[in-house]
Amino acid sequence: MGEALEPPKRQRLSRLLAPNSRTRLLRLKTDPEAYALVRRVAKSRHVGMRALVSGGRGSGELVLARQLAMYLLHVLLRRPHDDIGRLLGRPRSTVHYACQAIEWLRDDDELLRDDIARIEAQGWGKSGETAMELRHAA
Repeated sequence: MGEALEPPKRQRLSRLLAPNSRTRLLRLKTDPEAYALVRRVAKSRHVGMRALVSGGRGSGELVLARQLAMYLLHVLLRRPHDDIGRLLGRPRSTVHYACQAIEWLRDDDELLRDDIARIEAQGWGKSGETAMELRHAA
């Protein structure tokens, strides 16, 4: 008997994600630079991409990771709040609040400052290591 063939990527996503989360993830993948940056944040904060793009609030660590991703998309990639909200399935006002919250937390949280500095140093929106991540994200 032949081995079962692995379903295409899109079908695997369908089984793993709720319809809205699947839509958000596919929408995010249309912007390879943003997808690579969000994936980097998820990896550095030890949260899954599925959880990061899912609806609902989630745990405190997940909320912070999502807010950090929104902040970095705005600051490093210069994406407007409306575009970030569309990519992540959140209202513009939520993106605005996330950016403010990270700025407030950054002043008092040395680990968060270090995390932001480490990601900024990788040259997002320019060249370098990001170019390799962009190739893998596509």
